[in-house]
Amino acid sequence: MPNKAGVHTDRPLTSFAVAQQPITNYPLATILKPLQVQNSSDTYYVYGAEWQFGNEEATGRTRFARAPRAKYEGFEYNVTTATYSCVEYGLQVMVDDSEQANADRPLDPLQDGALSVRTQLMSAYHARLAALLTDSASTFSSYTSGAATAWSSHDTAVPLTDSVTAQESLRDNGTFNPAVNEVVCAMGKPEWYDLIQNADLIDRVKYTGGGGAAVTMEAAAQYLQVDRVVVVDQTMNTSKDGQTFAAKEAWTANVIGFYSVPKSRPALKAPGLGFTAIWSRGNSGDAATGMKMLRYRDESRNSTIVRGNHHTDEKVSQAAAGYIITGA
Repeated sequence: MPNKAGVHTDRPLTSFAVAQQPITNYPLATILKPLQVQNSSDTYYVYGAEWQFGNEEATGRTRFARAPRAKYEGFEYNVTTATYSCVEYGLQVMVDDSEQANADRPLDPLQDGALSVRTQLMSAYHARLAALLTDSASTFSSYTSGAATAWSSHDTAVPLTDSVTAQESLRDNGTFNPAVNEVVCAMGKPEWYDLIQNADLIDRVKYTGGGGAAVTMEAAAQYLQVDRVVVVDQTMNTSKDGQTFAAKEAWTANVIGFYSVPKSRPALKAPGLGFTAIWSRGNSGDAATGMKMLRYRDESRNSTIVRGNHHTDEKVSQAAAGYIITGA
């Protein structure tokens, strides 16, 4: 085992891996946005809808209007608490001295190893977000309904109907305010393929002067009447070590998610769908993801070990700000 002095942060490798794999490459991170936290575990607050909408006065007078010398109107809102707890995720790769010596330029086994470690850790993080945001069994069990018509029925399905159902839920629950929130629609690649073959969408693009052979995400967002469309085309490997790669979609099949996402940065004391707690104080990782690369020697194996780790916890704090369409 290396002694403590032999283990150190490799800032060039960290910078290289971060530059090659920015968090913006992982679209679900724009829904449950990263939040830097001071403690590995702490309390966060869950706000009721009346926090931003208030309560209507029974008197019928103009809301919040005040006559001279009258008392200002007061209101109350509900706040509950929950707890996040960041978990450390880490991975390492071994680079033998002979590999390093035999590598032809521009190959660099240390950089390749660092990028592989970060890619796998970030892919696992993104897959956790996908599992959480498609959880219709528990997280969004009260905010789920079936598609009016399966999107795979390209000639008869009207995805806009499902979008309206979802967005009416967000409005009825008081979790959407256009001044502070945007509606993001997320889906897997198979559902995206169904959407861009939808006859209703194609007709609207064709007859409104959109033109072109491709149905863009912007056109799809306009059709669904949402602010953004996010397509998760990530696959996971379900095989054990040493076995042939077997792909599985990270996003749950036949699920379309609609989420009311705050336009501003998340906070522990702010309403919103949720956040990803990033605890970088535990390893002095990069600000966005908490990722850090370490490098040390293992002389017994004539190798350099490249290790990466970060501490995160992904939370949906206000399930009412999401709605799941199943059977799409």
